Amino acid sequence: MKAKRAVVDQAAAKFLGRLGGGHAIRVEPEPPQKPPENTDQESVTMRQPSDLERAADGEERRPADRELAELRKEVVEARNLIIKTDNLLKNLHAELKTISKKNDDNYRRSWFASGAAYLAFVVAAAIMVVLAARASVATERAKVEAAQVDVDKAKQANTEAEARLAKAKGESDQAKAASDRGLLAFKLMGEGEGEARLKGIDELAKLDKADRAKLTALEQRALDERARALKGELAATALEKGRSAFRREDMKTAAAELKRFLALDPDGSEAPAAAFYLGAALYTMKDYEGAAAALEKFAPRSKGIKNADYGLFMLGQAHEMLGHAERAIEVYKRGVAEYPAGEFVTQMQARLRVSQRAASAQPAPAPGAPAPAVAPAGATQA
Repeated sequence: MKAKRAVVDQAAAKFLGRLGGGHAIRVEPEPPQKPPENTDQESVTMRQPSDLERAADGEERRPADRELAELRKEVVEARNLIIKTDNLLKNLHAELKTISKKNDDNYRRSWFASGAAYLAFVVAAAIMVVLAARASVATERAKVEAAQVDVDKAKQANTEAEARLAKAKGESDQAKAASDRGLLAFKLMGEGEGEARLKGIDELAKLDKADRAKLTALEQRALDERARALKGELAATALEKGRSAFRREDMKTAAAELKRFLALDPDGSEAPAAAFYLGAALYTMKDYEGAAAALEKFAPRSKGIKNADYGLFMLGQAHEMLGHAERAIEVYKRGVAEYPAGEFVTQMQARLRVSQRAASAQPAPAPGAPAPAVAPAGATQA
């Protein structure tokens, strides 16, 4: 019985050793009791148990079997529990390995993702830097171009300013030159005597409109007033000399002085009379072209002037001598119409008929020079 108990205790110790993580729990069996020494030979010899002892022994073994069965049951349950726990541990280990693998995959994935993110960031940063650099370069280039445009504009403005300055300087020089010539003419017109002062008129005539426009209003007024006064003075002198020469029948001197008068005062009140005397003098000198030109200036203003019919008669004759029959006819017709009771109306009518015949028979030789009509009495008083 005790031996069976020892066996059970060892099995339980092994089982508890497994439960204890491999550390066996030793269960010390009870030391066997030494049987009492019996010197008798009979006591040494083992006797066979009787039926009563076997029954008693069976009764003693029943509780031990139950305990052993219970212990076996506990061992089985413990073993099942150990197996279950081992399976759970294996499952847990498998799950841990799966989780570890997932973590490794996630780590690798996150590492690749981080690398890709860093690479994308670097690429984006590089692109932004390049774009910023290009934008900066474009901005600087635009600034340089704008500055170049400003420089070109400044150069153009400078060139234009220089051109304006040169133009203004040229105009100033021209104005100064015109002013100097005007001053010279003014001095010449005021200095000297007689015809020497005509040099001032000549200098003044050299000033054209552009030069006169460069003079100040005061300078122009001073020159015009002095020129007007000098022309009036010299014109009166020339007219008087021309008339005196005409009376003396010095036609050459008369023509020269009367031309000077008409040059100095072509629109004055004495201009028609001067043109009459000049035409008569040139006609006498047989300068028919000059006479016709002078008398053409006289004819439009001849009304109311003494001996106007004589002037028209000379004008018609001058055109006859020049072969201008049509113009001679017009002049004669006017003389006959305006002065029907004039002293020369008969002669103009005769010359009109001759001119008409000459005009109708053209081409015909020019008629001979008619004898100059006798100047009417008092013609020199015109």
